[in-house]
Amino acid sequence: MANPLNKKAAWHYTPELPISSSPIFDWPQPVGKVLIYFFGAGFLFSQRTLYAVLALLAWHYWMPELALAATLSWSWIGQVLLVIFGLNLLSGWAYHWLFYTSGLNAKQCKYDKRLLATNSPRFLFSNQLWDKWFGSFHSGTEADTVLVRRKKRGQ
Repeated sequence: MANPLNKKAAWHYTPELPISSSPIFDWPQPVGKVLIYFFGAGFLFSQRTLYAVLALLAWHYWMPELALAATLSWSWIGQVLLVIFGLNLLSGWAYHWLFYTSGLNAKQCKYDKRLLATNSPRFLFSNQLWDKWFGSFHSGTEADTVLVRRKKRGQ
């Protein structure tokens, strides 16, 4: 059976052109636009700010003390793994809920209009969502934990 979605219909999202850059690269710099850029909703109150605040809260309240990282121990490694796993789970679940479950995205900014694949032999668990989560938790959590160890040792 032929796919009812042709390529043009399947690859949907096209941003408005020309894509503009931030006003800090314009010369002479428009002071009003630069201030709006930094203190408006697009920069100061963006996803990056949320991630930075969440990272600082995690580092301050949930990560083990730096003195514990001086020696290799499963106690602090496990704690770091759990914190990173929890943050990964929280952000992954939140984005999945926001864009797929709640329907907020409504397929308007998706590059591919098709829903996530289920019962497909192309994926390890026959489910695209489970494969994405496994890849994120397995490789992402381990890699982040190793990076935390290296940063704490000062390497």
